[in-house]
Amino acid sequence: MTKSRAGFHISTPTVIAVGVGVLAFGSVLAMGCVGVAKIEERRLNPIHEDAAATVQRMAAETIRVLRKAEADIQPGCNEDTLKSLRRLTLSTDIVAELGVRGEGDAVICTTTDGALPRPFHPEPEDVIVVRDGDIIGLSFNKTLIVDGSNQLVSTITSTRHYTAVTSPSMMKKLTTSGLTSLRMLRPGGGSIHILQNDSSKPWMEDLIPQSITGDGFKGWRWGWGPFAYVVSTRIQGTDFIAQSVVSVHEVLGRNSLALSAALLMSILTGGLSFVGANTLARRRFTFGSRIERLLEPENVICLLQPIVRLDSGEVVGCELLMRLRDGTQVLVPSAVIPTVLDAELTHKFDSAVLERAGADLRKIELPPGFKVAINFFPGTLKSGLARHLLSRHFSMLLKRGVRVAVEVIEEQVNHEIADRVRELEFDGYQVSLDDFGTGYSNLVSVRNLAPSYLKVDRSFVSDMDGDSVPSSLIPEIIQIARRVEAQVVAEGIENDEQARLLRELGAEFGQGYFFGRPMPFPEFEQLIEAHRATREASNVTAALTFSKNQEARRA
Repeated sequence: MTKSRAGFHISTPTVIAVGVGVLAFGSVLAMGCVGVAKIEERRLNPIHEDAAATVQRMAAETIRVLRKAEADIQPGCNEDTLKSLRRLTLSTDIVAELGVRGEGDAVICTTTDGALPRPFHPEPEDVIVVRDGDIIGLSFNKTLIVDGSNQLVSTITSTRHYTAVTSPSMMKKLTTSGLTSLRMLRPGGGSIHILQNDSSKPWMEDLIPQSITGDGFKGWRWGWGPFAYVVSTRIQGTDFIAQSVVSVHEVLGRNSLALSAALLMSILTGGLSFVGANTLARRRFTFGSRIERLLEPENVICLLQPIVRLDSGEVVGCELLMRLRDGTQVLVPSAVIPTVLDAELTHKFDSAVLERAGADLRKIELPPGFKVAINFFPGTLKSGLARHLLSRHFSMLLKRGVRVAVEVIEEQVNHEIADRVRELEFDGYQVSLDDFGTGYSNLVSVRNLAPSYLKVDRSFVSDMDGDSVPSSLIPEIIQIARRVEAQVVAEGIENDEQARLLRELGAEFGQGYFFGRPMPFPEFEQLIEAHRATREASNVTAALTFSKNQEARRA
């Protein structure tokens, strides 16, 4: 269980189910976003392809024209040169004007204005590149003056003797192509801005440089402004980068139907995943699903409850009881046994308890003749597993002189159980008929079982009040015990009056909270030591009577 700040308890299965549901929701929504990104990519691909074709054509055609001029036309401002240059511009729609460079790289004449009154000294080129041995200068976004008033912006490309002005109409075609930006990679690193669509926003400037890579980029970017989808394409054969930046708001608006479907699918998937995971997690984390893993010796806690002589109060035995550790919880048998029965794990339960008990009992010193009472499920007795477990884990106690009594519930008494009991008695173990008086066994079946002890059920003991014995079964049980040569152990004794009445009726032994609650092994060992010290101080010999000859009693 987990606890929130408000104090509410949230179960582990719920936490796991919520996590699975959120993960499923996020995964499907992410897939939806990837799908929308693919839709945007398919929409932008034709724009980039057209822009790339235009840029490739402009670059190739401009270089072709300049190289032809350098190769075939003598630089100068005479009429023959200008005519040849004008014919060259008419052969293409890419170059709008050619100019002749003079001293200091100043433009001295153009195909449009002829010889200039004064040489024109342009600004230094933005980029200088080398193509096939030719040194080429590029100047971007340069203002052209037409008729002294109309201004156009274009790109100027320069070689050794000539300059070429890219047609403003071609630049406009790129501007209106749908691209967000067109940039050129600098030879030394970085890039230079060539054009930016009029519909762009200032926040795009943060995203555009992030997405400039030699191999291109497609994906989501986050700058100082909105989240955006970016497609950045390296134009083949050039150093130009074409880019499209679409804000998330535009993506949502354009793909609202697809995103709505993805969101609905995410909610549905997340909900179904939560329900399924919650069901599986509850099965996994419920006690019933964990019981098999818990039934291991390391999870078993063995306790011992004293059995005393009613005439002297001396501790002469104990009953072995168990608890099961489940994480930080310690579970009593009533909380464990029903689940064990439902899961049909009685054999594993008894195996874990006997292994742990045997290991713990071997660590303490019990006096000779001391009695240890243990319980088995009926199936463990019938299958012969009980005999195997006792031989494996309790045989050392027999060698030390400890008496081990197997408790059999009266309702379990039948021919098959009697046969198994005889096998246990042959191995040196004793038998105690537990909860006697609550079943329907008769004197013959009890005699055939030949128990060493009859245990009076606690329900009869609790009916005792003062000097009265409302139930006449206790005297009868004691009489039956005498007839089958068994001794009587009364369970559930909670006060001195009950102990006195049972002693007067002839019961030899008692067990209950009046003498001691179930206690851990170290505490029980201290109790034994205290009784031993008292006995030695009073010079009293222990009168332990758990030693009847089983063969003589059955004869």
